Amino acid sequence: MATAALQPPAVVHPYSCDFRVEYPSAQIATIIQQTLSTDAELQPLKANRTLTVEGSALVVHFDCSQVKLLRVCLRTLIDTMLLATETVRDCSPDA
Repeated sequence: MATAALQPPAVVHPYSCDFRVEYPSAQIATIIQQTLSTDAELQPLKANRTLTVEGSALVVHFDCSQVKLLRVCLRTLIDTMLLATETVRDCSPDA
């Protein structure tokens, strides 16, 4: 008799958000992406974040299980993105 492996219930993420931030160059967008990618989501089963670079734009995608969590994740990412962008601007001769 075969036994079925227990699978965790599928997590539904009905709330999502996508946005793009244009930077002066692909290099700066990549620096910002790498900086933001070092921090994983605190609740990975409830929130997914994808950061990609397309040309000179940083493309952000969020999926969350709760609208409140989506708001918190977005706010945290945007605050960190602003800080990273200001740091690159102040420290990079190319920015």
